Amino acid sequence: MVSKCRLRVSVVILSIVISCIHTASAADQEVDLELVLAIDVSGSVDESEYALQAEGLATAFEHPEIKAAIKRAGVLGISVAIVQWSSPDEQWLAMDWMHLQDDRSLGLLAQGLREMPRRYVAGDTVLSKAMKFSGRLFERGDFSSKRQVIDVSGDGGVENLGLTRAARDDLVKANIIINGLAIETDVDNLEEFYRNNVIGGLDSFVMTVANYQDFETAIRRKLIREIAPLRLSSRPEKTLILAKD
Repeated sequence: MVSKCRLRVSVVILSIVISCIHTASAADQEVDLELVLAIDVSGSVDESEYALQAEGLATAFEHPEIKAAIKRAGVLGISVAIVQWSSPDEQWLAMDWMHLQDDRSLGLLAQGLREMPRRYVAGDTVLSKAMKFSGRLFERGDFSSKRQVIDVSGDGGVENLGLTRAARDDLVKANIIINGLAIETDVDNLEEFYRNNVIGGLDSFVMTVANYQDFETAIRRKLIREIAPLRLSSRPEKTLILAKD
């Protein structure tokens, strides 16, 4: 009887040990940054403008300055996910979390971006839902980081109901940083709306361009700042303006 009890206790202990080992092996991989890139694919973005966004991102991740920024960020690399967004019920994880640390991984991401299909074509431009969807992505996947950033770009989304600001505030409370790229092809002073309603968190900032042709340059500069910021502050920085007439 005693032997059976000891056997049962041993089995229980072994089960606990195996469970602990499994939990440890299943732990998220620590990275220097988790970054969600949320790109506008609403009806205001035509096919050529979508192509400029996808190619601009692909080219940016192939640029030596991005690889250098990843090295400056730390030794763990970064993880990136790509979101396409449009109407209230139109958000899509176009590319799931990828670990970026070397030429091969950067090349695979660039290839995926060039091959990435467009999910939506005629929807509205609803920033608040896109931001909430992007924020939830940090709860899934195989990575974790003390720095979690959403990089949202778009050419609209202005509203006066406070929905975008409320989404921003909730994300900031969760220690998520939101940066913006305002593409002012359709809405004048879109940067002001982004500044007051979209961006938030430590060192958050907004950049603005006048057209999609300048997206590649802007997104590369933006990524460099997000991956390896040169300074830390408690307030958002001034807007960076590119290609403004």
